[in-house]
Amino acid sequence: MTEQKPIKVYVKVDDQSRITAVGSSIFITDPTGWVQIDEGYGDHYAHAQSQYFDSLTTGDGVYKYKLEGSGAVERSADEIAADVAAKPSPAPTAQEDADALLVDHEYRLTLLELGV
Repeated sequence: MTEQKPIKVYVKVDDQSRITAVGSSIFITDPTGWVQIDEGYGDHYAHAQSQYFDSLTTGDGVYKYKLEGSGAVERSADEIAADVAAKPSPAPTAQEDADALLVDHEYRLTLLELGV
């Protein structure tokens, strides 16, 4: 009988050690660029995406966890707030662009009517 190998749990991190992805050795065939955080037997390890974190990001799309040493820890509220503040402003929507053009048009017409 063949001895079963333990399932390894990996995370991928960005340049600031924020965890951006999680997976197990069942699905990750090339662990290059991944960091192992755990190993064992059973569904808990096999289905790491649903077992280790409730969600990797906040509602704002900011990563909630970081790699510290060889384990994952939740980032502080201050760290998350700093990431939210550093996010660029979203591009205006088509409706916002149209509204801005309409306001500009009305402004120019008013100036013409006033003879300014």
